[in-house]
Amino acid sequence: METRTNYPHIDYRTQLQWAKDGKIVNSDSVGMRMWSNGHRQRSFIYFAPSDVHDGTDEELTDFFAPIRARQRDQRAAAHQRKLEKAQQEQAQEIKDAQIQANHLLVRNFLSDIAARCVPPVSARSKVIVLDTETTGLNPTDEILQISIIDDNSNILLDTLVHPYYHSTWPDAEKIHGITPDMAANAPYPHELLPTIKTIFSETALLIGYNPDFDLGFLRNWGIHPSNIQIFDVMQDFADYYAVHDDPCDGNRYHKLTFCADYFGYAWQGSAHNSLHDAMATLHCYKKLIVS
Repeated sequence: METRTNYPHIDYRTQLQWAKDGKIVNSDSVGMRMWSNGHRQRSFIYFAPSDVHDGTDEELTDFFAPIRARQRDQRAAAHQRKLEKAQQEQAQEIKDAQIQANHLLVRNFLSDIAARCVPPVSARSKVIVLDTETTGLNPTDEILQISIIDDNSNILLDTLVHPYYHSTWPDAEKIHGITPDMAANAPYPHELLPTIKTIFSETALLIGYNPDFDLGFLRNWGIHPSNIQIFDVMQDFADYYAVHDDPCDGNRYHKLTFCADYFGYAWQGSAHNSLHDAMATLHCYKKLIVS
């Protein structure tokens, strides 16, 4: 390909550049393809002054007509995209408002039921371990499995849960393996409230691996644990590991599987099942309190 620097200084221009100056390329001119700049990123066909003539109004109109039509089409397409984006955003806002309204209705419904579930007064002596599996990590997600055991590994509650307004959870399903079909015949949250409220009323100490996450979902059910001591194994292990094994660790949090493997836990089933995770959490708790 030729470069413009190989030729004497001539006013080379593209067909469009000449047209903007009122010139039309002669029909028998072939021009010369050259790089548009020294970086050689794009090339165009350039014409010398001898290749053009003063264009008539008709010639200039004919030349610019397809360009202006193309510009009109581009503006129309840009306007259509802008309109469609605005419509999508409006539809999403309506959908989000409906979801929030549904969530509020469910929370109020569950809070009302939880308030009516008044367990018998009993001495708080239980030590329990809580774990859940959910449809996701957001506050608007729901519990799919809840497991509660005592400090002797006795199962107090272990059940799948039928969510109210989630029909699928593909990302979470890849982690815990709970499918919509598996939860289809499970009890709804309001059916589990009396049992959970009774367990909590007897509990003095609740153990969990990042229990704030699990308790956050239970608060959406209208359950607000009070007069219960909370032990966060994740936080305690982060402190323990940073002191004993890696002073430079920076108190970084670790996954339950890492903590359980560190303390030699023999998994009885796969992780990311709330019952198996609760058992592993209890094992780690017992190792930590004697360390």
